[in-house]
Amino acid sequence: MKVDFCIIGGGIAGLSIASELARHADVLVLEREADPAFHTTGRSAALYSELTAQSTALALSRLSRPFLLKPPAGFCDHPLHNIIGCIFTASDDEAGHIQTLAAKLECAEVLDIDQMLARVPVLRTGEQHITSGLLEKEAFRIDVGALVQAYRRQIRRNGATLRCGAEVMGLMREKEAWWVALADGDSVSARRIVNAAGAWGDVIATRANVAALGLSPLRRTMIVFDGPPALDCSQWPAVGSITGAYYFLPEAGRLMGSSADEVASPPCDAQPEEYDIALAAHNIESATTLEIRQIRHKWAGLRTFAPDRQVVAGYAGDSPGFFWFVGQGGFGIQTAPAAARAAALLAMEEPLPPAYEHAGVTAATLSPQRFTTL
Repeated sequence: MKVDFCIIGGGIAGLSIASELARHADVLVLEREADPAFHTTGRSAALYSELTAQSTALALSRLSRPFLLKPPAGFCDHPLHNIIGCIFTASDDEAGHIQTLAAKLECAEVLDIDQMLARVPVLRTGEQHITSGLLEKEAFRIDVGALVQAYRRQIRRNGATLRCGAEVMGLMREKEAWWVALADGDSVSARRIVNAAGAWGDVIATRANVAALGLSPLRRTMIVFDGPPALDCSQWPAVGSITGAYYFLPEAGRLMGSSADEVASPPCDAQPEEYDIALAAHNIESATTLEIRQIRHKWAGLRTFAPDRQVVAGYAGDSPGFFWFVGQGGFGIQTAPAAARAAALLAMEEPLPPAYEHAGVTAATLSPQRFTTL
């Protein structure tokens, strides 16, 4: 099989850039699992928050926001978002962070104890506990399943192919093309490779004899538990420590939360460990009056960061036709529309739109070659 672009990885990065590239070229997406979005994408809490993003991730989030709030006609059948808001909590010692973060948003609102308790009555407030908060009114949940399915439909409509159960074992540059060897003995010839393999990004690079970037897969554990028995928590906003010690939010009649942990991990099918489960429950209980008596569900996922914790999109400096699209970290879902468009344009060696340049997103800020000058 011969294609213009062979995209390795069927998570949100691979699917989104495929939907963009397929409008202009022959595209094949290779996903080693039986289904796409099996790893990090399918395990994301998917809360859009501009207060948790910085630098390029923040700019790409803001560029993606209009798409997520109002997708193009025909892209999906149902809304992709549900505005719930998010309260970032602080103790007296952390109050300075409130004003710093408030300056990032036009619609941020500083809350006192009574205002926070009116929205989330289980917060543990007062001396040595929560004394103030910052409400990001327009924070919203993203329907990951709907977004993934919409990208899959776009891929099919644009004539691209998604092939699951296709593990890449080797890559070799031959003249003006790449030869891709698969575990089942099949092979693919592609003019260009897009490495969208997430936690496995450096693994794929090594198999292609391309210098690794030094990606860091970090495990995060999530738990689902019951809310307080006498209260309806379904309309609560998301709540998180302004210093990142915990967060929780409504999830299908219960609450979903985490200690916002980042545990170094090799690329793998991440599984929750007992210590991380206990830490998540402890941190949430310490900030609230909740008693987490039973963990209803638990899982873990890998959030993969580049050395500077910003997305990478660009051609490798040491190997023609090898394009990196990795390092989305915890922002792969909320930056997907804008990041995919930028990456696709760069992969086709076309300029980024003025709106990107004005937002500070340039070929140089995205390029993997920025690490060679560090």
